[in-house]
Parts: sequence; structure tokens; C-alpha cells
Amino acid sequence: MQTSGRHEDEIAGVDTSEGRHPQQQTDDPVSAALTASHALDDVISRSVADILDIVSLPQYRAMVALAPQPLLRSELGARLGSGDARLEAIVTALADEGWVELREGGIIALSAHGVQLVAHVDARRSAELSGILEALPRADRRAVASAFTLFATAAATQDEAS
Repeated sequence: MQTSGRHEDEIAGVDTSEGRHPQQQTDDPVSAALTASHALDDVISRSVADILDIVSLPQYRAMVALAPQPLLRSELGARLGSGDARLEAIVTALADEGWVELREGGIIALSAHGVQLVAHVDARRSAELSGILEALPRADRRAVASAFTLFATAAATQDEAS
């Protein structure tokens, strides 16, 4: 793998000897979560592939953060972990293209157009996840649902603590 000079030190200590082995069973929850995250990365990448020529990935992440409800600019920045300049560029680009609406008091909301785009990606992602999960026996699907619910709850708790 070629790396730029500034990242060589960051990745030099990473052990890549095991690679990605989705069929490998593990009792280590971190390894299992990492393996699952790689599979989900593939699903996510495919689900956004057809929109990345109209919005960037950071712009799409902002739209997803706004999907449940409008947010103050500061709240959106905190959710994205973006600095002021980066957030301003994202919000300006989204507003210029009609994906978000800028409201009084620094509130940012998805436009109807933005809601449709997020729904389009969610539908693609849901269809692919359904296909993957349908290949599992019913009991395993329930176990996956339970595990993902636990994981999402733990991640939300972690986010709130940050």
C-alpha cells in the first residue's frame, strides 16, 4: 500500500496479517464488531454510490444528521465533529443546492428535496440489508437484531458522554 508521508507513522504499527475474514468465528466482541463493520461499510458504500456525484460524503452525513429533526448550526457541528469553517462550507453547499433550508435563529432543516435523497439511500440500504438478513435462519435474524439494538444503544450512550 502506498501512503503519503504524514500517515506512515499512524499506520506503521497496525497489524494487517489477519486481513478480513468474515467467515471467521470469534468470541472477541471488538473483533466481531470490526468484522461486521467492514461488511456494513461495503453495504453503505454501495448504497451511496449513485449520489456521490451530487453530494459529498460529508454533505450526506450532515443530511442524515438533520433527517430526524432540524438542528442549530452548533448542534450539527457537534454531531459531525466539524470545525466552524468546514461546517460552513458543508451547510453553504447544501443550501445552495436546495438540500437544506436555513431558518431563523441558526436552525438548519432538510428540505423536501433533501428528505427524498436520504429516503432514497435508506431504501437502497434497507433492500440490501434485507437480502443479507433473509439468508439467515429466523433465530439468527433475531439475534442480529438484538445485537444491533444493544450496539446502537451503547453507541448513543457513548456519544452523549462525549
